[in-house]
Amino acid sequence: MNRLRGRDEATWPALAFLVVALAAVLVGALLLADSQSDQRRELRERYADRVDVATALIGSLLTVAYNGQRENSAESFARDVSRRQLDAELARGGGSEYMLVLDDDGRALASSSGTPGGTAERLATQPFVRQALTSRVGYALGELRGNVVESAVSFPAADGLRVVVTGAPVIAFREFLSGSLAPLPQGGGGRALVFDRGGHRVASVNTPPEFDPDPELVRRALRESMSEFTSPEDGQRRFFAADVIPSTDWRIVASVPRDDLYAGATGGARATPWIILALGALSLLGIAALLRRLLRTRARLATANAGLEESRMRLEERAAELERSNADLEQFAYAASHDLSEPLRTVAGFSQLLAQRYRGQLDDDADEMIDYMGDGVERMQQLIDDLLLYSRVGRAPLRDDVVDLDGVLREARGWLGPAVTDAGAEITSDDLPSVRGEQGQLTQVMQNLLANAIKFTAPGVTPVIHVAAAAVDGEWRIAVADNGIGVDPAQADTIFKMFGRLHPTAAYPGTGIGLALVKRIVERHGGRIWVEAGKNGGSVFVFTLPDRVRSGRRRTPAEVPA
Repeated sequence: MNRLRGRDEATWPALAFLVVALAAVLVGALLLADSQSDQRRELRERYADRVDVATALIGSLLTVAYNGQRENSAESFARDVSRRQLDAELARGGGSEYMLVLDDDGRALASSSGTPGGTAERLATQPFVRQALTSRVGYALGELRGNVVESAVSFPAADGLRVVVTGAPVIAFREFLSGSLAPLPQGGGGRALVFDRGGHRVASVNTPPEFDPDPELVRRALRESMSEFTSPEDGQRRFFAADVIPSTDWRIVASVPRDDLYAGATGGARATPWIILALGALSLLGIAALLRRLLRTRARLATANAGLEESRMRLEERAAELERSNADLEQFAYAASHDLSEPLRTVAGFSQLLAQRYRGQLDDDADEMIDYMGDGVERMQQLIDDLLLYSRVGRAPLRDDVVDLDGVLREARGWLGPAVTDAGAEITSDDLPSVRGEQGQLTQVMQNLLANAIKFTAPGVTPVIHVAAAAVDGEWRIAVADNGIGVDPAQADTIFKMFGRLHPTAAYPGTGIGLALVKRIVERHGGRIWVEAGKNGGSVFVFTLPDRVRSGRRRTPAEVPA
């Protein structure tokens, strides 16, 4: 019975550990899967953003071109207009086939000689003509009619607004559109095309000359901005993104095979974190087995010791078993001391091994993931070091030495020498006072404030830092002013809390403990610390120290407001 109870006492803690460990692995797997799903979504959104940029670019170029035509039409056709004028305008160039001028009711005032019969009556009911009259940009493009594209441009005339409608060969638009679409295809199977509401191809890139848009793609692109479909040509699953060119019935559609789009989120880069996660899970299983075995051994030892008191007659029989149990226990304890620590080194070890063997052999994403793992280990070590430093403040009594803050500033600058040199930082100061306190801790305060002023500076800006001192109401106010990115007043208290970060680690590295450490040291010296907005941008970190040493000053600093 005791043996069974011992087995249960050994099994349940190990089982509980295993359940918790596997739950942690499951959570990690879910987070990893979610991360890779987010990566795919980001790739889709980036591809759609490229289509949006191309659409905006084409819309802007069309606006510039038709603004010129609008001014020219206002100068030429604002008063009387005749067929001769329109024929002369066509003869001057541009390659258009015909031209008409309509009033704001859609009635034709004049048409060129080559205008097809019935065109004026048809245009009177066309939506794109009305759109040109009512839109802010003053122009619109209609559907493709054979090989002709009709465009309408409104302009002011003596009797109100007028519209000039021009029928130009579609070839005049294709070269311009193809050049704007050229950056959109991705990989060998990427395509980009422009078609009108009727599904007629206006221009395309990376397609055969006789290529016609797939009807299913046309239908879906008319109602969806991005989605997936199966290509009828080769059965490939493709992703597409679509957008409407402003002031036209034309739509840009770019499509790419899923394998090409997700090339950066598959292969070795995708499998590497799963391999590491699986190795971690196997290590946890091994730990659970060792823990169960160790607990069972301890339970057996306790049972043997209890049996010694109950029956001396069984002492000799159990002596050998006890010796074996002790030997096993020592062996198990030795193994556990190594094996239990192994998972703690698994991530760091495998990340270093992956970096040594496979950096540059998989792809950029794999190298990036390897770097992330190494950075994570380094950040954890830095976090532990910072927490240890924070915990040490206040354990020993505070020394009451005379501390020259000019010397503190020189020492802090010395510690930050490489960072100051790399950033080209300019650090100036007033004459600083002497105070009573602990020089090492006050140096940490100055070093953290200077380091933050250098780090939190916008790219391309040379850090400029000034340290000033002023005597106010029996205390010294030390102000560290910079030209950095500043602090939102609403977050002025957050930055002094443990792990109180306002920016992601990727943008500004750190643990979020530095200012909490500064606050703890300053308050331990009987002072306060806060942050203000600089007069010319940046931040001013102000902390106070009791004014207990006033002699030996070269000058009395001016008072500053709180």
